[in-house]
Formats: sequence, C-alpha cells, structure tokens
Amino acid sequence: MTKINFLIVLLIIVVQTSFSQENHSRISINNPSQATLDILAEQGVDLRCGVKHNHNSLTLDI
Repeated sequence: MTKINFLIVLLIIVVQTSFSQENHSRISINNPSQATLDILAEQGVDLRCGVKHNHNSLTLDI
C-alpha cells in the first residue's frame, strides 16, 4: 500500500469517527412514575448522571 493510499484511508477514518460523535438524541418523559424509573434502570439507563430531573419531567441525552 503506498503512502498516499494509507493517508487517504487514515483521513477517511478520522473524519468518519469525528462526525459519528455528533449524533445524539434528547428524550423527555413527563411525570415519570416509580415504575417507569424502575424499568429504565432495569434496561441499563443510568439515571444518576447525564439526566436532568425537573419537577415534573425527566430529560435524557442519549
């Protein structure tokens, strides 16, 4: 593999990984009950960090 091909492939990999980090979603759950919070915890959603607990809603950044 020549040096130019290697550099082109490396550049494509770097650009792809940097742009793949920009996709995110925000989910808001209004009036979550304790059962809803238990289901989220059972599914592996960490409710301790990255979650905004408002008075009547729960906002998750995924």
